[in-house]
Amino acid sequence: MLSFETAFEPTSSQYLITRDFMVTLDMVIAWANADLALIAALTRVTNANNLHQMQRAYYHMPTLDTRVRFIRALILEWNAGPFDRDAIDKCIEKLGKLASARNHWVHGDWCEDTEAKLPIIFNFRYDDMEKRRKPVRATDITNHVSAVLMRTRELQDLVKFDELIEIAG
Repeated sequence: MLSFETAFEPTSSQYLITRDFMVTLDMVIAWANADLALIAALTRVTNANNLHQMQRAYYHMPTLDTRVRFIRALILEWNAGPFDRDAIDKCIEKLGKLASARNHWVHGDWCEDTEAKLPIIFNFRYDDMEKRRKPVRATDITNHVSAVLMRTRELQDLVKFDELIEIAG
């Protein structure tokens, strides 16, 4: 049985759900950092050196997929100078691939499997009942967050993020 009402109520019988829900906040923070690294990459690729303007431009693009595709298209024509264009492109590509799992969690219909006492994401698009229900476990999200942070740090290093922050002042 599914319950959409109880998925986020912090009762003792739903401790696991609350804990798993809290772990998702780590994902939000990790992706906020990834966005900032992508903004830094966009800044480098456009030779703008103005994080503020690039942040505004970045968020005018409607989706993460659009942003990733745009930056990767610019990289093809970029005179990278001291930067490793191929490594930056590969890192951005990998971040883009991680976004599909993020989108599943962020845009999914969260509810509780009241029999198993697990939070699940219910996907109405599947005909098969088993495929409609995907349990959400803290370890899945923790592993995802670790992967996002690893790619984010790698991208920050590749685009010399600290230098951009100093320039932004």
